[in-house]
Amino acid sequence: MSDDGWIRLAPGIRVRREQLVITATHGGGPGGQHVNTTDSQVVLHLRLADLVGLAPDQRQRLRVLLGRRLCAGDIIVLRCAQDRSQHRNRQLVVERLAALVTEAAHRPRQRRPTRPTRSSIERRLDGKARTARRKQDRRPPERED
Repeated sequence: MSDDGWIRLAPGIRVRREQLVITATHGGGPGGQHVNTTDSQVVLHLRLADLVGLAPDQRQRLRVLLGRRLCAGDIIVLRCAQDRSQHRNRQLVVERLAALVTEAAHRPRQRRPTRPTRSSIERRLDGKARTARRKQDRRPPERED
């Protein structure tokens, strides 16, 4: 995952290790006395501009994926309090960042508009005719005066 000070997040996309600002805080939720005495929750801060190798369209997709986790000034904020171990939470938060960047790096296939086949059109129209007949049969007979 890392080599000579760089962390590889996705193919061709990496970040310098020192640009990741990782702090530890008290985690919330259950855990008894342990949660009140240890700083096991990890918060990662990273400027979006610090990601090297991210194309403009990938950067835009990442912005959309991050949503509320992207603060003013294009700062990514990710939290992890999944494990009791601070060391493990550090690993998990970097893995989450890598997963988000990998997903943003993947360009979705463009949809090609297609035409329905003749048989699918006929099936649809047959179904509509059956429904119309069924509803017609439910109506009360017309009165003849």
